[in-house]
Formats: sequence, C-alpha cells, structure tokens
Amino acid sequence: MLFEEWKSLFKNKFLIIVIIAIITIPSLYTIIFLGSMWDPYGSVENLPVAIVNKDKKVTYNGTNLNVGKDLINNLKENYFMDFNFVDEKTANEGLTNGTYYMVITIPDNFSANATTVTKEKPSKMELEYETNPGRNYIASKMSETALNKIEKSISEKVTEVYTKTVYEKISELGNGMEKAADGAGKINNGMSELSDGNHKITNNLNKMTFGTLSFKEGTKKLESGMLQYTNGVSAVKTGSKELSDGISSLALGANTLSTGVEKLSNGSSSLVTGVKDYTSGVDTVYAGTAELVKNNTSLNSGINTLSTGVTQLKSGSSNVLNGMQTMSDSIGSVMTEEQIQKISQLEQGMKTLNQSIQDLNTTLQSVDLSNPDTAAIIKSGVNQIAVNSNILIPGASESVKQLSTGLVGVKTVLDQTGTTAKDMGLIQGMKAIDSGISNIEEGINGTVESETDGLAGGIHAYTQGVEKVNNGVEKLSNNSVKLKNGATQLNTGIAQLKEKIPSLNHGVSKLNTGASSLYQGTSELVSKNETLLSGICQLSNASETINKGTSALALGSKSLGDGITKLSDGSNQLNSSLVKGADEIKKVNTSDDTVEMFAAPVETQKMEASRVDNNGTAMSAYMMTVALWIACLAICMFYPIAQYSGNLKSGFSWWLSKFSILGLVAIIQAAAMVFAIKGVHGFAPIELGKTVVVACMTSLAFMSIVLFFDISFGKVGSYLLLIMMLLQLSACAGTYPIELSGEFYHVISKFMPFTYAVDAFRNTTAIGGSIRVQVLVLLGIIIIFSLFTVSVYQRKMKKLVIKI
Repeated sequence: MLFEEWKSLFKNKFLIIVIIAIITIPSLYTIIFLGSMWDPYGSVENLPVAIVNKDKKVTYNGTNLNVGKDLINNLKENYFMDFNFVDEKTANEGLTNGTYYMVITIPDNFSANATTVTKEKPSKMELEYETNPGRNYIASKMSETALNKIEKSISEKVTEVYTKTVYEKISELGNGMEKAADGAGKINNGMSELSDGNHKITNNLNKMTFGTLSFKEGTKKLESGMLQYTNGVSAVKTGSKELSDGISSLALGANTLSTGVEKLSNGSSSLVTGVKDYTSGVDTVYAGTAELVKNNTSLNSGINTLSTGVTQLKSGSSNVLNGMQTMSDSIGSVMTEEQIQKISQLEQGMKTLNQSIQDLNTTLQSVDLSNPDTAAIIKSGVNQIAVNSNILIPGASESVKQLSTGLVGVKTVLDQTGTTAKDMGLIQGMKAIDSGISNIEEGINGTVESETDGLAGGIHAYTQGVEKVNNGVEKLSNNSVKLKNGATQLNTGIAQLKEKIPSLNHGVSKLNTGASSLYQGTSELVSKNETLLSGICQLSNASETINKGTSALALGSKSLGDGITKLSDGSNQLNSSLVKGADEIKKVNTSDDTVEMFAAPVETQKMEASRVDNNGTAMSAYMMTVALWIACLAICMFYPIAQYSGNLKSGFSWWLSKFSILGLVAIIQAAAMVFAIKGVHGFAPIELGKTVVVACMTSLAFMSIVLFFDISFGKVGSYLLLIMMLLQLSACAGTYPIELSGEFYHVISKFMPFTYAVDAFRNTTAIGGSIRVQVLVLLGIIIIFSLFTVSVYQRKMKKLVIKI
C-alpha cells in the first residue's frame, strides 16, 4: 500500500500543488507575522510624543534654575522617541485623533518645586503625562517606559544643582574655619595676660573682706533698737486711728440719732392720730358687721325659698315638656294620613247627604199626594229636615274640616324646629326653657360633685364669713383703748429723748476733734518710721552685701582664674581642631566629576542569562509553533486521509502509507520554515541544528495529533482541533509568563503540546538549555497518537472487509 499511495500521489498533480502550497504556510506565516514585529523596540524613535512646556524660570541660591527649558533642550538632542514640542491645544487634539501616543506636560511650578528641597515641607516635581491606551495599549506602555528615562535625567539634573550648592557652602565653611583658627590663636595669647591680672585682683579682694566684718556687726545693733522704737510708734498710731474712727462713727451715729428722733417724734404724733382714726374705724366696722349678721337669717331663708321654687319650676317645666311631647305623639297617632283621608271623606259625605236631602225635599214638594193631610205632614217634615240639614250639615262639615286643620296646626306648632325664637316650635322652645331652668337650678344649688359651687352654698359661706369677721372686729374694738394709751406714752417718751439730743451732739464733736489731732501726730511719726527703718536696713544690708560681695568677688576671681586657665587650654584645642577641620575640608574634591557622581551615584550594569537580539527572535518560538499547527490542520483537511490505494492488508500499512507522505511534508515544512526566517529576517538561533530538529519533532507531533482527530471524528475532529488550538494559545506562555494568567491556565499548561514546543524552541534559539524533556514529550506524542491512529485504521479496515 505504501508504493501505491506514492504512485497515486504523483498521478494527482493538483494534490501535489496543494501539498507544496501547504508546505509554504509555516514559512509565510512566520515571515509575514514576525516581520511586522521583528524589532519594534528598535524603532521607538518613530513613536510620536507631544511635549508641552509651561515651566517658569526661578532663582535658587543665586543660580537661575529653568528645569523645564533644560529638559526640552535635552530631549531635542535625544532621539529615543519622536518628540514634538507643541502647545497644549495641539497636544490634546493629537492625543485624541491618534497623532500622538502620549502628551507630557511640564507644569508652571516645575522649577519652583525644585527649590523647596530645604524647606520644612518640600514639594515634589511632578511631570504630568497622559496616554490613550484605546488607540494602542502597547504604544502607551512603551511611552511610559520612555517617561521613566526622562524622570531619571531630571532627577540627576536637579541633584547636580543641589550638590554644587552644597559643595560651594562647604568651601565657604573651610575658609571660615581658617579664620576661626586664627582668632582662636589670638584668644589664647590674650588668656595669659588675663590670668596675671586676675591673680592680683584676688589678693586685694581677700583683704577687703576682713575689713567689712566690723562694720557689719555695728549696723546689726542699730537695726535692732530702731525696730523696737518704730514698733511702738506704729502701735500708738493704730490705737489713735481706731479711736478717731470710733469717735467719727459715734458722731455720725449721734447725727443719725438726732435725725431719727426727730422723725420718730413726727411719726409718733401721726401714730397717735392714726390710732384714733383706726379705733374709730374699727368701731364703725363692728357696727356694720353686726347689722350684716342680723340679716344673715333672712338671706339664708330667701335663698332656700328661691332654691325650692326653682326646683319646683324645673319639675313643672319637665311636666309641661312631657305633656307637649305626649300631645304631639297623640295627635301624630290620631292624625295619620289614613285618618286625615277619612275626615276628608266624612266632610265630603256630609256635603253629599245634605245635597240628597235637598233634592228629596224638592222632589217631594212637586209630588201630588192623594191624601192631603198625609202629604202635608210628609212635605212639612221633609221640608223641616231639608231646612235643618241645610243648616246643620254644612256647619258640621265645616267644623270637621276646621278640627282636622287645627289638629294638624297644633302638631306643627308643637314639633316645629328653628334657629330663632320665632322659628322654634313649642316643644323645642320648652326644651330650651327647661335647659335654662336646669342651669338656673345648678347655679343656685350647685353641681352634684360640689354643692358649694352654687349661689346657695356661696351665700351660706358668706353669712358664716360675716359672723367670723364680726367676732374678729369685736376683739379689735375691745383692744382699741390699749392701743390708744400705748401710742400716747410712746409720743411722750420720744419728746423727752428729743430734748437730750443737742447735748450729746456737742460732746461727741469735741471728742472727735481731739482724736483727729492725736491721729495726725502719730501719723507723722509713723510716716518717718519706714524711711528710718529703710535707711537702717539698707545700711545693714549694705554692710552684709559688701562683706558677701567681697567674699564672692574673691572666690569668683579665683574661679575666674581657673576658668581662664581652662579657656586657654580650650582655645589651644579649638585652634588645632579648626586648623585640622579646615585642612580636611580643603581635601574634599568638588570637581564636576564629583558633583556628577553625587547626582547619579548608581549605575546599573545589565547582565543577561540569554541573548535575544530583537522582539522577532523573542516571539519566534511562539509563532513557529502556531504556524506548524496551522499547516498540519491544512494538510489533513486537503489530503485524502480516509482513502486507500492498493490492497488493504492491515491498519498499520494503511497508516504507514498515509503518514509516510504526511510525515515527510511535516519535516519539509518545518525545516523550510526555519531557513526561510533566517534568510529573510536574519534569524540567528544560538543552536541552528537543534532548532531544525525541534521544528521537525514539533511538526511530526502536531501531524500525529491532527491525523488522529480527523480520521477518528471527521468534521467534528476539525472542530475539536480548533478548540485545542485556542486552549494551547492561551496556556503555553507564548506572549506573557504563565504566572500572569489565571489558575485554570496554570493547570492545563502542563498538558498542552504547545507548552513543550515553545520551551524547546526558546532553549535552542536563545537560552541554550537542555531540550531532552521537551523532545521526549514530543516523541511520546508522536508514538501515542500514531498508535491511536493505527487502531482507528485497523477498525475501519475490518468494517470494509465485512462489507465486502
């Protein structure tokens, strides 16, 4: 079957053309696809970026700082991106329409913020940038990477300015320390002369200290005696002051007493008159209350009678109201519609009866009766009946009518309701009268809860109160005589006191004058005490101060001498230290190289475990794997894998006839792909031979998988292969590390043929690691899926044999 299969292939020219076309698919796919991304990072200088500068120049420590302008100049000399220096409006429009992939704005306070480094709260220099990921996400990320370079260059520039300023200050500090060292030397020379003079001062101060001791003891005795004298004078002054104050108070009291006695005299006279008027009024009130008491019995009797009458009136009113209501109800029960209709019928019947009698009389009068006597009697009787009927019946009829109308009118008058007295019926009016009588009764007799609220209760309480007032006034009247006698005696006593007041005032005035003179004399003495004591105290304190001062001066002079010695030693040390410090500062290198190193002290040394020249080489492993899978899908779709040529011998021979062609196609398309990329894009894997081997193994493994699914499931198999391709694309870490994907992709990654193919390609193209595991896995896939395919062919062959 193998020979027949190849023979059949060579006879089918179209199939050969298809196979050749499919063989070129991996080469075309990788060449075209990788060509579009072969070296995008090497062409970043073509990526347009807009720069908007709003920065304003500032002065810092005498240096003009214009970081924004310096940055613009630096970017103009740097070609790692296509920088366009435009205004804000142009930049925003370009970002929106895709002209620029990023807009970098240098704010107006950019340089100003660079000068705040030494302030309590320094402000950071913030570069504003805006990207438009919706246009191209990768381009926006590449722009952000470029921004990091710009940020680093700005940091180095600002740090360089700071460093130059610091080093200038250090140089100034060194010069100052040299001058300070010279001054310290001069201080040391002066210390020696100062020490000699201090020694002489100390000796003289010791002599002076002994002389002040005698003077200090004498002033102590004088101070003690003078203190006793001033204490006595102060005591006399205090006593005279108290005496003077007491007499002054006595004088004021005497005057007040005099005025009070005069007012008391006048008041007592008024009191006597008022008491007389009061007692006279009390007698009048007593007589009036006695008269009121006499009338209490009549008043109580009258209110009791009135209460009884109102009660009876209420009872009568209720009876009248009940009677009216009963009359109304009776008339209502009699004068029903039916009764009124009967009365009307009676009235009409009586009228009809009268008319009949009149007609009968008229008829009889015209009848000729044979018996004159009988006829005369009958005619006379009928005539008499007619006359009486004509009189009685109309009157009776009118009476019945009037009676009926009257009863209806009476009921209307009884039951009528209204809002005014004219509109009210008798029953409604009587109810109002009855309610008024109830209110009158309640006003007189009180409520059920409190009978004392009524007029009767109030009058009873009033009469009781009148009796109590009468009794009280009687007692007041009985005491009026005593009140009159007391007022008279008080008036007499006040008159006698008034006569003694002038003598009292004269004596108090003389006493007050003497006390004032005594107080003035002692005050003059006391006023001199403070001056006298102050002088003695100052003298004593001065002597003590002089003694202490001279002692302290002597000790201080000695301490000063010790301090001068230490100061001299310190000035020597200060001089040597300043000289040494100035020398050290002079040794500090402040060259431009040092400033540059301080501004950018760290440089990164890039070391790579593997070398990848460009993005195309990095993506080649992924793209070659995808290209080989697509090519295997295509060949199995077009090649007649279910047909056979020659005699069917076994499933293995059937598979071998097919796989001999498909396997050869897999190897050719893999090798062609590798050399095509190398020839077109300069693809240079570190191990070209191993790369070709991995490509062939991968192509054979993919061909085995695709052949098995197509021969086993037909069109469904093609669908399953597409799903498998999608899973492998997402789980083989072709573009991003698998660690950046979800847990699902971590799990399936180990079972995807793409994973091992991509790893093997990366080892042979860039890393140079071992590919043993990957090759063994691919080889295992070839063997396993080939065995599966042989079993499928074997089963198909048996079915065909059975049909035959």
